[in-house]
Amino acid sequence: MKIENFRLGSDPELFLRRKDTGEYFPAIGLITGTKAKPTPMQGLPKGFTWQIDGVAIEYGIPPCATKEEWIKAHETALTFIRHNVDNEQFQLALDVSAEFSDEYLAIPGARVAGCEVDYNAWLQETNPKVSLEETNLRCTGGHVHISFDDGQNIETCEKLIKTFDLFLTLPSVLLESDRERRKLYGKAGSFRFGKSYSGVEARALSNFWITSPELIGWVYDQTQAAINFINEGKKINEEDEFIIQAGINDYNEDFAREIVNKYQIKLPQTQLITV
Repeated sequence: MKIENFRLGSDPELFLRRKDTGEYFPAIGLITGTKAKPTPMQGLPKGFTWQIDGVAIEYGIPPCATKEEWIKAHETALTFIRHNVDNEQFQLALDVSAEFSDEYLAIPGARVAGCEVDYNAWLQETNPKVSLEETNLRCTGGHVHISFDDGQNIETCEKLIKTFDLFLTLPSVLLESDRERRKLYGKAGSFRFGKSYSGVEARALSNFWITSPELIGWVYDQTQAAINFINEGKKINEEDEFIIQAGINDYNEDFAREIVNKYQIKLPQTQLITV
């Protein structure tokens, strides 16, 4: 089964910081929009939305059919958010993980895990639901929504998520410095089936890639490469499946380099991300 007519969407999350103290501050009450009813970004085309997700801001973009559309959509959304939240008190923080104070997490809703459970394509089971009651750690995702023809085929969706891990999630271990997020979210193979579209939501990536146009473009290119890999009838070697999963879940850079070299995975020409 070939994957045809794919489009990419995304709903990355962002933190706010206080300018006076540098503390991370919950976005609760500062913007409107919820999971159930995101707020359209005023003055932008249909599909650009933003909302609260736990303590973070989450934005959405319209489905993109080209790399150029994909890069421009993220730049447009980020410009809109900065214009609306960067002020004398707060600034946008593109950090992957953050520790919030007890005081700020006492705000109603700050300890609620905003996401429903997701699934593990490798183990073919539901991932455990995350509880935030006993931790002050909060993390941001950079999930990628992939719509395509016949996106209701479970076998194809699971194969795509595994290949996405090969081409994007595992290489990301070499590209971002954060080593905290997978204590809570983003294990290998994490995904959901599309709710309002035919396809999947790949949920293992953090938001590290929204920090530059080059990395945003790399995500598009690598998703295309993963789809090409499947369409050309190629497969992940069975003996590599454990290495891929362990490399992602344990942030094992040696495993990541081994697989990246073996499958000749393209990396962006960038330094280690330390935002």
